[in-house]
Amino acid sequence: MIIRVEFLYQNTNGVRIPAGDYSIDDPALCGLGRYLVETKQAVKLLVVEAPATIQPAAEPPADPLEDGATEKAAGGEKALSEMTKAELIALAAERGIEIGNPKHSTKDEIIALLVDDDDEGGDA
Repeated sequence: MIIRVEFLYQNTNGVRIPAGDYSIDDPALCGLGRYLVETKQAVKLLVVEAPATIQPAAEPPADPLEDGATEKAAGGEKALSEMTKAELIALAAERGIEIGNPKHSTKDEIIALLVDDDDEGGDA
């Protein structure tokens, strides 16, 4: 049990106990711990134990187009977001994906076509 002596305690025998927190059996209390509580010279402190550590839930997988595509290329060399537009066009052609006019398609649009093809069970 932990007690708090709120003010300097001194008895007629010359025992001096400075204010502070002590274990009830602390030698600095000279065996007076329970007496100090009984006479209201000290108060019991409530000791609260820390709760067990709670593990955070695993994060769901990110959307492949969010913060850069994470979908790997056929050979697994690069993520789609790391590939150049020319590499993406070549990969789409290799997979037989029709992208229309490549000059008018953005890199993100080509990545979306590649990801959609994979979702539908495309060749790669």
